[in-house]
Amino acid sequence: MEIGIIKNYSSFSNLSETDISAGWSIINNKLVSPADITKPLQFKYVSGLWQWKRTIVSNKKSLKLFINNTAGNYTGEFYINTQNKLCSSFSYDSSLRVSTDAISYNAGDLLEFSILKNAWSTFFAVKNLSTNQTVTLDASNVVFAIHKLKLITSEVTEISSYKFESSQPVGGTYVVGDSITNGSAATTPELSWVGLTGWNRLCGPGDRSADAILLLEEILNYVKPDRIVYAMGTNDPNIDVWKNAVQQFKQVLNAGRITFIPICPYANGVKSMEAFQQYIVGNFSIYFDFYSVTKAQGSTILNPLYDSGDHVHPNNPGHSAIGNYTINSPHYNYFKNFADDTLQMYAFYRQML
Repeated sequence: MEIGIIKNYSSFSNLSETDISAGWSIINNKLVSPADITKPLQFKYVSGLWQWKRTIVSNKKSLKLFINNTAGNYTGEFYINTQNKLCSSFSYDSSLRVSTDAISYNAGDLLEFSILKNAWSTFFAVKNLSTNQTVTLDASNVVFAIHKLKLITSEVTEISSYKFESSQPVGGTYVVGDSITNGSAATTPELSWVGLTGWNRLCGPGDRSADAILLLEEILNYVKPDRIVYAMGTNDPNIDVWKNAVQQFKQVLNAGRITFIPICPYANGVKSMEAFQQYIVGNFSIYFDFYSVTKAQGSTILNPLYDSGDHVHPNNPGHSAIGNYTINSPHYNYFKNFADDTLQMYAFYRQML
């Protein structure tokens, strides 16, 4: 079963789903902006899904859609330029793509803006609902991390509907991670280590444990996995923040009867991950030791045979080594038996009586 619709508003009654909305209002069940580009509206829902579609209907072509990662260093911008062509820009590498065709627009027309993300591919489309014309742009220059949606416009604009949906499955195993989980430096998503395992992803480049904590609402209420593999750590500047996130994830997920398995984060050539590995080995009995798989023999750095060239992201052989290790691990098919916990708790309380 697919996750399906997560948010769906064909009318608006309040601004409770937003965390930034200064100057915006509700008029006739529509979101209405001020004529001030410095006053955005941001939806507070945080997502790390790998496949999703967002659709917004507006009466003005000046509307700009921003996808902001929670760390603040990745921003994707989707908009119509002055030539009525679709644009996608990405702040991380200053890339810009522009559609060949222009969308027609006359005052009074309704425009349907949509962003479709499917693994590594992204498409930005605008449909004129008044003329039925659609223009689509391959916007795969934008890379998504754990993020929120922000709207900005320079003139008074009405938003009459908003939908957010996902074709990813409910249940199963999901990996919460960063760019390595996303498959960065692998040739294709299928050749990444997560692709080789057949698991699903909640991830994005640059993501850290502090970002992952914000995904718990999405995980518990919409993804509803049977198991989470926690693959954060590479981007965490503070091991104590990472430790706290690992334990928080474990406690929250186990309370929701979701199996939790951490990884020992991958070795890299930028910083030693040995302390991260030691913490996992010392505090968990079930884990995937990716550190030992990826480090050079007799060293703490990433094995040069697995180095894509940046000393952080594994290449195809590196992803293959991680994937094969995981598939052959005795924990590949491990799911916690929560009934055992219930029996143990019952026996404990019997002894207390």
